[in-house]
Amino acid sequence: MEEKNTADMMTKRAFQKIVLVFIVVALALIAWGLIRSSSIEDQAILPKLSFDKSVNRIEIAFGGKTTTLVKQGEKWEAKEGDSVFPADTTAVDSVLGTLSKLELQDIVSKNKDRYEDFEIGDSSALIISWLKNDEERGKMYIGGQDYARGGDYARIGEAESVYLTREPIRSYFARGSFKNLGLVEISDAALVSKVAWEYPDAAVSMTLLKKNLDKDAEEWIFENDSGVLVNQDAVKTFLSFLASFQADDIK
Repeated sequence: MEEKNTADMMTKRAFQKIVLVFIVVALALIAWGLIRSSSIEDQAILPKLSFDKSVNRIEIAFGGKTTTLVKQGEKWEAKEGDSVFPADTTAVDSVLGTLSKLELQDIVSKNKDRYEDFEIGDSSALIISWLKNDEERGKMYIGGQDYARGGDYARIGEAESVYLTREPIRSYFARGSFKNLGLVEISDAALVSKVAWEYPDAAVSMTLLKKNLDKDAEEWIFENDSGVLVNQDAVKTFLSFLASFQADDIK
């Protein structure tokens, strides 16, 4: 009889343990579901920027200075102060690409009293506005960077929420200047077929030509040297240098 009671007690305890395990698992699943639901809800309300190709003016305000990028035909100009310059194509492409494909990874705050914590207030943020003619199509505030998570704090339009971008973007907008400092315009080095230069001190000039010496390849030669080949890699390096040569490279 005593053995039977002992066996019953052991069975009861085992059953209680199983029930307890089921309760713990159930609570864990409920908690996971709530967290996942909250995460999905937050992800679902992450906004998208209303930016498209119809935008022809972008204003970037920071540190008391405003730079305006204006599209004229197929090219962009940069207005800095009272002066207007051709805009740096690479810099403008970075701005356009960032605004058209911006990704947010999280909401970090819904409290406007914490704006300064994220450097996202009107006085501390970098403010970007984009317009079609004189009609504002959108606005974004960029604040400080979250180095641990790898993004910048941002506010979209006049909404109070502060978001974290998928990757750092501030540097694309916070430039010293958007003016084009290039001295030579070479859109495609493969299209260049002649290069000529002079050495003023020695009164010597030199010309290189690209010729089809056989049906399968083009080669660079000296113009006045009976088709003598030059170092092909050196010419490619020289053309690449010219394409990237800028005014601030001159010391």
